[in-house]
Amino acid sequence: MRIARRILILLALAAALAGCLTIGVGPLSISPPSNSGLPLLYADPGVRVRRDGVGDVAYEPGLVLLQGDTISTDTGQAVIDFDDGNVVALQSHTTIQLGSIRLFLGELFARIEQLTERGGGRVETDELSASVEGTEYAVQRRAGGTPGRAGTSQVIVRRGTVRCDPAAGATWAAVSLHPNQLLDVYGLRSAPAVRQVDARARTRWADQAIERLPQPRASAPNIGIQIPLGTAGGHRAQPKYDD
Repeated sequence: MRIARRILILLALAAALAGCLTIGVGPLSISPPSNSGLPLLYADPGVRVRRDGVGDVAYEPGLVLLQGDTISTDTGQAVIDFDDGNVVALQSHTTIQLGSIRLFLGELFARIEQLTERGGGRVETDELSASVEGTEYAVQRRAGGTPGRAGTSQVIVRRGTVRCDPAAGATWAAVSLHPNQLLDVYGLRSAPAVRQVDARARTRWADQAIERLPQPRASAPNIGIQIPLGTAGGHRAQPKYDD
C-alpha cells in the first residue's frame, strides 16, 4: 500500500505541474482542462482584449474569452471560435462586446450552425438587433461624423433568414432578410432600405480570416492506470471515476 500511495502522490504532482484538473483513482484518469464549448480568440497582431475588473488581458492564440469582454482589432482581423461550428470573424478597426454580441464600430461576420447561449446568434448595434438561427450574415456599423450624430448599421445575409428589430426609440418596423439582401439603417428615425447585393463577394474577407486564423481545438488525452485496491484477505469494491 505504501508503494501504491507513493505512485498516486507522484502522479498527482505530475498532473498539477502539467496544469491538469481531473484526477481519479481506480482506474486513475488524468486529463488537461477541456476547452470544449468555450469561446476562443485567434487574431492578428494589435488585437486588444479588455475585461471588467481586470483591464487589458494579454493576448495569446486560443485565448478563452468571458462574457463581458471587449475585443478591438487594429489593422488586422480576428476570429472567435464559439465551438459547435459557430464562428464570428472581426474585420479590422472593429470593436465588440461579448454576451449577446454588441457591435460598437466596424464589421463582423457570423457563421451560425447551431444556436447556443454562448454568442453569435444575436448582434446588437445602436440602431438595431439581428437575430438568427442557422445562417451566415454580416453586420456593419459606422458612427456619425460628429459626436451626437446618428450612426449607420448594415446587415447582409448570405445564408438563412435574419430578423432585424429596431433599437429602442426607433420608428421603423421589424424586417426579415433573406440571402443576398442588405438592410441599411440610418439612425432611429429614418425608414430602413432593403436592396439586393452579392453577399458572398461582400463577405469574402471573412472566409479568408476563418481559414487563416483559427487552430484546431486541442484534444484532451486521458491516461488510464489500473491500481489494485484492497488486501489479499478480502476484496474492496473500486469506485468508478469518469474519464
